[in-house]
Amino acid sequence: MSQIEELEKKLDSQQQKAERKEREIKNAQVRSCFCSLEVVCLTKQSKDNWKPALEKLVGSIGAKFSAAFDRIGCAGEVRISEHEDFEKWAIDILVKFRDEEKLQLLTGQRQSGGVSFHSPSFISGC
Repeated sequence: MSQIEELEKKLDSQQQKAERKEREIKNAQVRSCFCSLEVVCLTKQSKDNWKPALEKLVGSIGAKFSAAFDRIGCAGEVRISEHEDFEKWAIDILVKFRDEEKLQLLTGQRQSGGVSFHSPSFISGC
């Protein structure tokens, strides 16, 4: 067998390997796509199962929270803060301590507008 024939044979073999690898990659991409689609579908089905119960629970808590704040002349609200990324979902507590204010997210810094306990020296003076 001549060198040219040997090179042609090796080239054909390499080309067949490359084509086989290309098919394997395409098949893996298709499987990956189906798996991703399945995860999305399962996540939506799962969310459809628990989200209504969560909304009902947060609604019940929110109604009681609002009623308690109404009794002291303030306003309060509890709600679900949804996000595309589930890990960023949150329960927001909004409060309003004065009539002229808007509801604002309750944080460690947002208080009733009374004394702020940011300074340890204030506490040690008691």
